[in-house]
Amino acid sequence: MKKVVWILVVLGIIAFFAFTLYSNKKEINQAAQFRDKVTDVPVRVTKAAYQPMDYAYAYLGSFAPIREVSFGAETQGRITQIFVQEGDMLSQGQLLAKIDDEKLRLKLSSEQVALENQKSVHQKLTRDLERYENLKEANAVTDINYQQSKLSEKQSGFSEKSAAIQIKLTEKDLRLTQITAPISGILTEKRFEVGSVVNFGNPLGTITDISSVKLVALIPEADILKFSQGQEVKVTADVYPDREFVGTITLIGVKADAAHNYKVEVLVSNSREAFLRAGMYGKIKGKSTQKQDRLLIPRTALVGSIKQPQIFVAQNGTARLRDVVIGDSFGDSLEIISGLKAGESVIITGQLNLEDGTTIKIQN
Repeated sequence: MKKVVWILVVLGIIAFFAFTLYSNKKEINQAAQFRDKVTDVPVRVTKAAYQPMDYAYAYLGSFAPIREVSFGAETQGRITQIFVQEGDMLSQGQLLAKIDDEKLRLKLSSEQVALENQKSVHQKLTRDLERYENLKEANAVTDINYQQSKLSEKQSGFSEKSAAIQIKLTEKDLRLTQITAPISGILTEKRFEVGSVVNFGNPLGTITDISSVKLVALIPEADILKFSQGQEVKVTADVYPDREFVGTITLIGVKADAAHNYKVEVLVSNSREAFLRAGMYGKIKGKSTQKQDRLLIPRTALVGSIKQPQIFVAQNGTARLRDVVIGDSFGDSLEIISGLKAGESVIITGQLNLEDGTTIKIQN
């Protein structure tokens, strides 16, 4: 008995769905018949035409530091002290590290003693020369003794100057044991530690200055005349899509690469609010002073989606659906790159009642 009941229930459900599908199909057929009867749909049209528009440009580049300097050892010795770490912000002339200078200091002390001794000798010989000059005036000294005294005093003076010069050279060598920052910036590379033995010319690190950055871009030959030295341009960075920077062109290349592109550098001041780092992507943006003709249609003519744009074109009293390719947008107008010719009539109202091939009635 239960089995019979279940069979009846299943048959009832099947019958219900069959009736529902039949009713829906009937409604669809009725709607299709109604749609086939829609003719002479009232529409408004406009002519597609070329119009002169401002030419916007955007050239991709990357930011580079305004300065980047590698520094090295200017004397040899063992590093005894380090005062900075990688990533530190440095000022020009700031002390970075110290090379052992004990021998140089002992040498300097010895030379200073020798100089003082030489000064004493020179002063004595100077006084002797003055005495010989007085005796010579009184003819109380031979000319040979006078000339000998004069020569000794002169040689002593040379020796004193030589000793003073030697002290200056040693003082310079002492200064070279102090490794200092050649420019202001960030210590981006450090290649020394306490105990490291360095020689003259050994590379020790790199300092990068990004207080300002340079946007370096390659500009095609056809567009290079848009730019001039000292010109202010707008710059954007990919990491700050909603922010514009103002930069100044500092370099325009005079020689193209193999692809006929010229290097252009734009100087941009850095700020804490929007900190630009070397290696980030950026764009030079702007509008040309020359206008370009663009094939434009009203935005209201567009049907479908931006990814698959379509429009209706009026041809011989019927609406024809067209696939088009859209370019830039200019307010309420869209640029058509392909799929439409100038002078064709584009339908701008009434598209909701249209299909490809629907007859239309153009209204003024």
